[in-house]
Amino acid sequence: MKSLKHTIQLLVLLTLIAEIPFQSTAQRRRSYRSSQSNATYSYGATAGFNISSLAPENGSNSNNMLGFFGGGFFEYRFTEKIGGQINVNFIQLGGEKIPTTLLFSPNSIFLYDVKSIDLSIYGIDVPLTAKYHFTEFSPEFYVNLGLSGTYILKAQAALNKETSVGGMYSSNTTYVDVTKKVQNLQACGVVGCGTSIPLGNLSILLDITFHYGITDLSANNIAANNGFNSKFLKVGVGVVF
Repeated sequence: MKSLKHTIQLLVLLTLIAEIPFQSTAQRRRSYRSSQSNATYSYGATAGFNISSLAPENGSNSNNMLGFFGGGFFEYRFTEKIGGQINVNFIQLGGEKIPTTLLFSPNSIFLYDVKSIDLSIYGIDVPLTAKYHFTEFSPEFYVNLGLSGTYILKAQAALNKETSVGGMYSSNTTYVDVTKKVQNLQACGVVGCGTSIPLGNLSILLDITFHYGITDLSANNIAANNGFNSKFLKVGVGVVF
C-alpha cells in the first residue's frame, strides 16, 4: 500500500514538472501576441535582392536580371489580424538581352557591333498593401496584396559589343544613358507573404513579394507594339522595431 502511495506521488510530481516547459512556452506566446495586439503600429527597415525581367508587347522576352533594394516601412494595425502597410525602397530592376528595338531604331549608330543589350532601371518603389496576419501561429506569418508605384530616377543600357580585328575577336561594353526612353512612373500589382520572428524587443522579418507591371514603361515609340513592362520578385530580410 505504501509502495502504491509513493508511486502515485511520484507520478504527480513528474506530471507537474513536465507541465512547466509547456506552460512557460504558452505564456511566452500569449505575452508576445498580447504585446503585438496592443501595438497599433510598427515600423522597420528591409533590404534584399530581386530577380526582374522585361515583358515587351511584341511577344519577345528578356533574360532575368539580378538587382537589389533597400528601404523602410510603416504598418498600422486596424485589428489584431488586419493592417495596412506602406514601404519606400530604392530599387534596381531591368532585364538582360532585351530586344534592341525597345530602345533604338534598327539603323541606330549605337547598334554597330552590338551583340546584346542589358537595361538597368533605378528608382524609388512605393508599395501600398493590405496585410492579413495569422496570429494563431508562432512565429506569426502574413500575406499581403496591393499596388505599387515606381518613380524612375535613371535608366542605363549596357551595349555588349564584339569586334573582329585581323581574325581576333574582342568584347567590350559601352554604357548609354537612356532615361528619356523610359517613362517616369510605373504602376504594379503586388502580392506577397512573410513571417515575423521575435528576437528580444525586436522582430526579424522575412519577406517575399512579387510585382507585375500594369502600365507601359516605354517612352520610345519607334515601332508598333514597342511597349514593355517589368515584373520582379523581391526577397528581403528586415528588422521590426
